[in-house]
Amino acid sequence: MALSKDSVYPLSPPIHGCLRVLLGLYLFTAIIYSYVWFSNNIDIYHLHDVDEPSYTTVIGSSAISWSFSYFTYLSYYGQGFYFFVTAVHTFFDAKTGTSWLHARLPTSLQILHSLCYSMVTCFPILVTLTFWCTMYVGPWYTLTFDALANISLHAMNILMALPEIILPTTEPLPWMHLHFLMIILSLYLGLAYRTRVTGGFWVYEWLDPELGKWKVVVHVVCYSVAIAVIFVFVRYTIWVKNSLLRRHTRIQLDRDEVAAEKLVGIFVVFEFNSWPRSCTFVT
Repeated sequence: MALSKDSVYPLSPPIHGCLRVLLGLYLFTAIIYSYVWFSNNIDIYHLHDVDEPSYTTVIGSSAISWSFSYFTYLSYYGQGFYFFVTAVHTFFDAKTGTSWLHARLPTSLQILHSLCYSMVTCFPILVTLTFWCTMYVGPWYTLTFDALANISLHAMNILMALPEIILPTTEPLPWMHLHFLMIILSLYLGLAYRTRVTGGFWVYEWLDPELGKWKVVVHVVCYSVAIAVIFVFVRYTIWVKNSLLRRHTRIQLDRDEVAAEKLVGIFVVFEFNSWPRSCTFVT
């Protein structure tokens, strides 16, 4: 089970906790600001999909309720809550020297936290790659809000996932988590089609079977392969990081041991030279 621990390299737990608080505040500030903006403005988005012409979406205050149907926003919320929970964990560890997650939470919640770690390190990468590789339509946005919103939702999310991959001393993601990530993506399909029934719109155009049922199947397969590749990338990035850290720690311990032996040798020589020459050793 890969739990997000608080022994980080090279940050101390208090600094790491402050970093997590700042990232969580940024995430929720971006969400709240976008909601405030949509409540008073109408926005026009130009998007496209693979083998599909560009399409235009006009959104206003309805975007606030619609956001809970978009995988991007759901992933964003997940990151925000994760950072706040782990910040509390980090500060608790810094103050008491014990793991709040291990000491206070039942095993079931520890497992869920471990799965949440896999989600916040893998899903943002999927969101970012999907948007910029398959959905973005140039030229760059002329409206400042659109530019900032898309940078926050589709660029900053992956930049905020990287510290969680690099800094904490977590174990590599368990292979079992890949199955759960697939299940979560499958459940999201159900949410997307429910949104079509209740809200009357397609969250993503490729979900529309009238455009070709085979396209729906191809997209599902491609996203499944993508999340598997991302999972492997994150897992072995953590593995390489841990290997390098263990090697660095081992080298440092060897150096400390050699230094300690030299210090002991110097002390013994000093003591020997300071003994009176008339001393008689009794054996």
